[in-house]
Amino acid sequence: MSFFNKLMLGLVLGGLSVSTYVFAKDISDEQYQVRMAQKEYDNANRDYEALAGQIDQVEKRAAQLNAQLETLKKSLPAKQTRLDKAKIDLDEKTKILDKVWEENKKR
Repeated sequence: MSFFNKLMLGLVLGGLSVSTYVFAKDISDEQYQVRMAQKEYDNANRDYEALAGQIDQVEKRAAQLNAQLETLKKSLPAKQTRLDKAKIDLDEKTKILDKVWEENKKR
């Protein structure tokens, strides 16, 4: 093999080893970037799942409260009727008491 061929072979092999080193470094950097991206994804997914779970719990509680609210609203008219009757009865009894007081004053 001539000197020129040896020189060319050395340059090619040297270039390959530098290229291999750069390639290996690129792979290592990319693997690190993937690990960091995976870690961020896992954290974001955990936070998303936690918030979605909280939302689900609040929605269930809101549905329960809405059901209770509807039950209470349905019982309100009966309470209003009772209140109205009690008011009428109170007014009648108060009028009677006033008349008795007036009659008692006259005596």
